[in-house]
Amino acid sequence: MIDHNLVADLCLCSIAIRCVQTAHSVLSGMERSEQAPIRIEPGLFECPHLNYKIIESFMTKKELTDNGFNLYQDYKPLIGKLTVPESLDDYFERSVQVMRGIIDRYAPRGGTILIVTHAPGLLALTSAINGLRPNTETFYRTVAAYPPLAFFVAEYNGTRWEHTDQPFSLIPTI
Repeated sequence: MIDHNLVADLCLCSIAIRCVQTAHSVLSGMERSEQAPIRIEPGLFECPHLNYKIIESFMTKKELTDNGFNLYQDYKPLIGKLTVPESLDDYFERSVQVMRGIIDRYAPRGGTILIVTHAPGLLALTSAINGLRPNTETFYRTVAAYPPLAFFVAEYNGTRWEHTDQPFSLIPTI
Protein backbone atom coordinates (compact mmCIF):
# COMPACT_ATOMS: atom_id res chain seq x y z
CA MET A 1 0.00 0.00 0.00
CA ILE A 2 2.87 2.37 0.80
CA ASP A 3 4.34 1.66 -2.65
CA HIS A 4 1.04 2.96 -4.07
CA ASN A 5 1.09 6.10 -1.86
CA LEU A 6 -1.75 4.78 0.31
CA VAL A 7 -1.02 5.82 3.87
CA ALA A 8 -3.82 6.13 6.41
CA ASP A 9 -4.51 9.38 8.24
CA LEU A 10 -7.42 7.79 10.09
CA CYS A 11 -8.64 4.21 10.63
CA LEU A 12 -12.20 2.97 11.17
CA CYS A 13 -12.63 -0.71 11.86
CA SER A 14 -15.28 -3.35 12.41
CA ILE A 15 -15.49 -4.66 15.94
CA ALA A 16 -14.61 -8.21 14.84
CA ILE A 17 -11.21 -9.26 16.18
CA ARG A 18 -10.07 -10.44 12.73
CA CYS A 19 -10.64 -6.92 11.39
CA VAL A 20 -8.92 -5.30 14.39
CA GLN A 21 -5.92 -7.59 13.82
CA THR A 22 -5.84 -6.65 10.14
CA ALA A 23 -6.11 -2.92 10.89
CA HIS A 24 -3.33 -3.23 13.48
CA SER A 25 -1.06 -5.04 11.01
CA VAL A 26 -1.74 -2.63 8.15
CA LEU A 27 -1.18 0.44 10.35
CA SER A 28 1.99 -1.10 11.82
CA GLY A 29 3.30 -1.81 8.31
CA MET A 30 2.64 1.83 7.38
CA GLU A 31 4.25 2.95 10.64
CA ARG A 32 0.98 4.78 11.39
CA SER A 33 -0.20 2.97 14.55
CA GLU A 34 0.44 5.97 16.78
CA GLN A 35 -0.77 8.64 14.32
CA ALA A 36 -3.94 6.77 13.32
CA PRO A 37 -5.24 4.76 16.29
CA ILE A 38 -8.06 2.35 15.44
CA ARG A 39 -11.60 3.68 15.81
CA ILE A 40 -13.92 0.76 16.53
CA GLU A 41 -17.13 1.21 14.50
CA PRO A 42 -19.78 -1.46 15.20
CA GLY A 43 -21.64 -0.32 12.07
CA LEU A 44 -18.86 -1.83 9.92
CA PHE A 45 -19.56 -5.36 11.14
CA GLU A 46 -20.92 -7.77 8.54
CA CYS A 47 -24.61 -8.67 8.48
CA PRO A 48 -25.21 -10.98 11.45
CA HIS A 49 -28.45 -12.49 10.09
CA LEU A 50 -26.95 -15.96 9.69
CA ASN A 51 -25.55 -16.06 13.24
CA TYR A 52 -26.77 -13.13 15.28
CA LYS A 53 -25.46 -14.53 18.59
CA ILE A 54 -21.91 -13.82 17.38
CA ILE A 55 -22.20 -10.20 18.48
CA GLU A 56 -22.24 -11.38 22.09
CA SER A 57 -18.60 -12.48 21.69
CA PHE A 58 -17.04 -9.12 20.79
CA MET A 59 -14.08 -7.99 22.88
CA THR A 60 -14.47 -4.75 24.83
CA LYS A 61 -12.28 -1.72 24.13
CA LYS A 62 -10.44 -2.47 27.37
CA GLU A 63 -9.79 -6.08 26.35
CA LEU A 64 -8.53 -4.95 22.95
CA THR A 65 -6.28 -2.31 24.52
CA ASP A 66 -5.01 -4.79 27.12
CA ASN A 67 -4.02 -7.07 24.23
CA GLY A 68 -1.84 -4.43 22.58
CA PHE A 69 -4.20 -2.80 20.08
CA ASN A 70 -3.93 0.98 19.91
CA LEU A 71 -7.50 2.30 19.97
CA TYR A 72 -8.82 5.83 19.81
CA GLN A 73 -10.58 5.71 23.17
CA ASP A 74 -12.75 8.81 22.69
CA TYR A 75 -14.30 7.65 19.42
CA LYS A 76 -18.10 7.99 19.34
CA PRO A 77 -19.47 5.25 17.03
CA LEU A 78 -21.86 6.14 14.23
CA ILE A 79 -23.85 3.00 15.13
CA GLY A 80 -23.73 2.43 18.87
CA LYS A 81 -24.99 -1.13 18.88
CA LEU A 82 -26.11 -3.62 16.26
CA THR A 83 -29.78 -4.49 16.19
CA VAL A 84 -30.29 -8.22 15.77
CA PRO A 85 -31.59 -10.15 14.09
CA GLU A 86 -30.91 -8.07 11.01
CA SER A 87 -32.07 -8.78 7.46
CA LEU A 88 -29.83 -8.25 4.45
CA ASP A 89 -31.93 -5.19 3.54
CA ASP A 90 -31.41 -3.83 7.08
CA TYR A 91 -27.66 -4.39 6.62
CA PHE A 92 -27.66 -2.46 3.34
CA GLU A 93 -29.48 0.42 5.06
CA ARG A 94 -26.98 0.34 7.95
CA SER A 95 -24.13 0.47 5.41
CA VAL A 96 -25.66 3.57 3.82
CA GLN A 97 -26.03 5.19 7.26
CA VAL A 98 -22.42 4.38 8.21
CA MET A 99 -21.00 5.60 4.89
CA ARG A 100 -22.97 8.87 5.11
CA GLY A 101 -21.79 9.28 8.70
CA ILE A 102 -18.15 8.72 7.75
CA ILE A 103 -18.40 11.22 4.89
CA ASP A 104 -20.22 13.83 6.99
CA ARG A 105 -17.84 13.46 9.94
CA TYR A 106 -14.50 13.20 8.15
CA ALA A 107 -14.80 14.75 4.66
CA PRO A 108 -14.11 18.28 5.93
CA ARG A 109 -10.72 17.08 7.27
CA GLY A 110 -9.53 15.58 4.02
CA GLY A 111 -6.88 12.90 4.08
CA THR A 112 -6.93 9.15 3.66
CA ILE A 113 -9.31 6.97 5.65
CA LEU A 114 -8.60 3.29 6.04
CA ILE A 115 -11.85 1.37 6.56
CA VAL A 116 -11.32 -2.22 7.67
CA THR A 117 -14.45 -4.31 7.27
CA HIS A 118 -15.57 -7.66 5.88
CA ALA A 119 -15.93 -8.74 2.24
CA PRO A 120 -19.70 -8.01 2.29
CA GLY A 121 -18.88 -4.52 3.58
CA LEU A 122 -16.75 -3.78 0.53
CA LEU A 123 -19.73 -4.27 -1.75
CA ALA A 124 -22.28 -2.67 0.59
CA LEU A 125 -20.18 0.44 1.31
CA THR A 126 -19.07 1.06 -2.28
CA SER A 127 -22.67 0.59 -3.40
CA ALA A 128 -23.71 3.11 -0.72
CA ILE A 129 -21.35 5.83 -1.99
CA ASN A 130 -22.79 5.33 -5.46
CA GLY A 131 -26.39 5.50 -4.24
CA LEU A 132 -26.96 1.89 -5.28
CA ARG A 133 -28.31 -1.11 -3.44
CA PRO A 134 -26.62 -4.50 -3.92
CA ASN A 135 -28.66 -7.31 -5.42
CA THR A 136 -29.76 -9.56 -2.55
CA GLU A 137 -29.94 -12.59 -4.85
CA THR A 138 -26.29 -12.40 -5.95
CA PHE A 139 -24.76 -10.56 -2.97
CA TYR A 140 -22.93 -13.45 -1.26
CA ARG A 141 -21.88 -15.05 -4.56
CA THR A 142 -20.32 -11.75 -5.59
CA VAL A 143 -18.34 -11.23 -2.39
CA ALA A 144 -17.25 -14.90 -2.30
CA ALA A 145 -15.21 -14.19 -5.44
CA TYR A 146 -13.21 -11.37 -3.81
CA PRO A 147 -9.49 -12.10 -3.36
CA PRO A 148 -7.89 -12.41 0.10
CA LEU A 149 -7.32 -9.05 1.79
CA ALA A 150 -9.31 -7.40 -0.97
CA PHE A 151 -9.75 -3.67 -1.02
CA PHE A 152 -11.20 -0.83 -3.00
CA VAL A 153 -9.65 2.57 -3.37
CA ALA A 154 -12.33 5.28 -3.50
CA GLU A 155 -11.68 8.96 -4.01
CA TYR A 156 -14.03 11.92 -3.96
CA ASN A 157 -13.13 14.29 -6.79
CA GLY A 158 -15.22 17.20 -5.49
CA THR A 159 -18.42 16.23 -7.27
CA ARG A 160 -18.61 12.43 -7.29
CA TRP A 161 -16.95 9.27 -6.03
CA GLU A 162 -14.51 7.38 -8.20
CA HIS A 163 -13.36 3.89 -7.24
CA THR A 164 -12.05 0.73 -8.75
CA ASP A 165 -14.74 -1.38 -10.41
CA GLN A 166 -13.67 -4.54 -8.61
CA PRO A 167 -11.81 -5.08 -5.37
CA PHE A 168 -8.18 -6.08 -5.73
CA SER A 169 -5.44 -7.44 -3.55
CA LEU A 170 -1.78 -6.51 -3.46
CA ILE A 171 -0.94 -10.05 -2.36
CA PRO A 172 0.83 -11.79 -5.24
CA THR A 173 -0.96 -14.87 -6.54
CA ILE A 174 1.03 -18.07 -6.93
